Amino acid sequence: MFANEILPLRTGEIIRAYALSRSLRVSVSSIVPSILVERLFDGTWLGIGVSVTALLVPLPVALRQAADIFAGTILIATSAFAVMVFRSSASASTPPAPPGTFSTWLGAARNAGQEAAAGIRQIGLTRTTLGAAGVSLLFLVSQALAFWLVMRACGLNLSPWVAAAVLLIVHLGNVLPSAPANVGTFQMFTVVGLGIFGVERAVATPFSMVLFLVLTIPLWALGGMAVARRGLSLRALRSAAEAESALS
Repeated sequence: MFANEILPLRTGEIIRAYALSRSLRVSVSSIVPSILVERLFDGTWLGIGVSVTALLVPLPVALRQAADIFAGTILIATSAFAVMVFRSSASASTPPAPPGTFSTWLGAARNAGQEAAAGIRQIGLTRTTLGAAGVSLLFLVSQALAFWLVMRACGLNLSPWVAAAVLLIVHLGNVLPSAPANVGTFQMFTVVGLGIFGVERAVATPFSMVLFLVLTIPLWALGGMAVARRGLSLRALRSAAEAESALS
């Protein structure tokens, strides 16, 4: 999370996989299924929340279309997860690809996909997996609570449901990787979300900046302490993660 806050394009996701593989002494590819399932849980709760928000709040056309696309993507991903979990290992085997450059790439992609699918099947629908889904929901609720508390501190007497709706709109706007900490898009979609509930731009703009700092400074501080405590250099960690990503 610290790397995502200071590096563009969510490089922290690669760094996280590398750091975990280093700590657990396993390959990066064996970490990827857990990250995919985690993101699926996050996306599922976000998709449900965005869909409910779109039904209750008159979103702008562009946001409504983005919400539809996002919900459809999550539905496809959830279906793929179900297929991978309940599909037998025997049926997942495929014949080797014929020789050739393109076939070699295709075979490598197929092997990577099979390895990811095997990892997801190993995760399965266990009690621990369902607990992870619950923690994912709790994390989203905690973020909504933080939004609401900052609103109260800034004198915006809006309900927690409005705070949750604005949070979901901000998340929807920040789905695609962008600048470090989503700076710029975070503020823009915060202003858009508050505008839907009648908050003027002159009030929403400074609030978005205060909100950004309140939510981001703790990640900078704790993330920097975590990197320093492990005796790591962020530049070296990024280089190693990129090299590992290229190899895998």
